[in-house]
Amino acid sequence: MSSSRVRRIESNAAGRDFVGGDVHGCFRTLERALAELRFDAACDRLFGVGDLVGRGPHSVEALVWIERRFEAVVMGNHERPLLYWFDPHRRPSPAHRPCWLRRLPRSQHRRWCAALARMPLAVTVETPSGPVGIVHADLPHPDWAVAKAMLEAGAPHHVDIALLGIDAPELEVRRHRSRLVQGLRALVHGHFVVDDVELLAAA
Repeated sequence: MSSSRVRRIESNAAGRDFVGGDVHGCFRTLERALAELRFDAACDRLFGVGDLVGRGPHSVEALVWIERRFEAVVMGNHERPLLYWFDPHRRPSPAHRPCWLRRLPRSQHRRWCAALARMPLAVTVETPSGPVGIVHADLPHPDWAVAKAMLEAGAPHHVDIALLGIDAPELEVRRHRSRLVQGLRALVHGHFVVDDVELLAAA
């Protein structure tokens, strides 16, 4: 299944695959991390779990990263509202517009809108060890094939889970996130603030 909401990407036989999460406009930090990893754009690939824009100083650079530097980035909860800003029929009050967006020339609005509209909700990356799934926050179902079908259908509740996680007490949220996902070697997501990379479940 491959569409605007769900994408599948073939295995990388030439190099390595990396996933970066929740950059929030801190692209200098991301560049330093890639340099430390000796990332080689000629053969390595970079995927993103969304939220490229937000709190950091260089959110305006996100468009270039989406178009040229990431192999694919799933939509995060900070990208979704941007679609409203670039839609003249849905644009919210200017008082709630992010500061960095105020510096963006109107001539770039259409380009931004097109790039954001192409961002999938879920990506499957094929690897020699099995498929790896990427979403921003969580899945609406613990079976990858079923979850993809739900996100493909686009029901608002399921999309909200992918972008925000489930709305429940913390213990239930952690138990929900610790489920094994059928049909995947691993699921990579961001959104939740942690001190280091966490392995939540292992077969």
